[in-house]
Amino acid sequence: MHTRPSSLSQALGQAPAPSPRLVPTFKSKAFPDTGRYDSSERLPNLDLLLDSTLERIKHSRASHASDQTSFLQIWDKVCDKLCELKNASSYERWKTHEDVIKNQKWLAQFDNRIAAAWGNKRLDEFDALREERKTVKPKVRATRDDALEIAVAYWIEAKNARNDLDDARVLHALIECHLYIGITQSTKSESESKSDAGKLTGLSARDEMVAVAIEVLRNMQVDKKMKKDYLWEEVTKIIHSTPKYAGVLKDYDDQTKAGKKDVEPIFYRLTTTLKRWSAKKDPKYQELAAQYRQVCQRIEQLSAQDTRR
Repeated sequence: MHTRPSSLSQALGQAPAPSPRLVPTFKSKAFPDTGRYDSSERLPNLDLLLDSTLERIKHSRASHASDQTSFLQIWDKVCDKLCELKNASSYERWKTHEDVIKNQKWLAQFDNRIAAAWGNKRLDEFDALREERKTVKPKVRATRDDALEIAVAYWIEAKNARNDLDDARVLHALIECHLYIGITQSTKSESESKSDAGKLTGLSARDEMVAVAIEVLRNMQVDKKMKKDYLWEEVTKIIHSTPKYAGVLKDYDDQTKAGKKDVEPIFYRLTTTLKRWSAKKDPKYQELAAQYRQVCQRIEQLSAQDTRR
């Protein structure tokens, strides 16, 4: 009796590819629920997860905005198109296969000519057109706002699913949403780099430092010795002592002291600047301020517990 091969490699007589390595992981102590997965026994509240995801979308737009289009204008644009396309997956297909391809209409017409030549059995013309078609490339002009629009579309679908109590769909929609949020936080697209060359000089070092401070706050372990009044000093100390942040720290230092004389050491300048950023209402610093408040709350809770003892 013959058994069916369980994989392509087995069918071809090849050794199966090794599985990716797994190691044990363990659940951590639960922190206050912020809507982020924290590896603890408690899973995030979905409403908080939706809220925190929306804040990430807003922060991403604020950190890379390079024109006068407001976040609400982008949101309304997505809503109008969603009414036509009905769902986020259709929005994604339209955006990635049509909207960002600037010569899409011409390509479609060219493909129609090839189909007509085949249908009318003009084989010499068909072969010539097909060979020419191989040399023609789509002209793509994709920006991070295009990815942001798709993230917004999936967030709206997730919110609607939550309103319908379809929690499994909420999570699946948010997976796609976070994928595109990640794309918006990547390096500028090629087309953006060409059109915006020089326009944002000097901003990247600041934005990278904001991202580093957010990461440090997010991963910070709180103990009863910590004082929230000295939290930014602690953050600066961690940034200084962590090798992977050395490049960001140097770029920021070079930028902020350029053309100045008798500047304070970077430790003091950075601490003061982080305090100032966290107090601003500028959208660029919303996530930084939010992470700062969360750590302060954890310090207060730990202090209150210690006092009751």
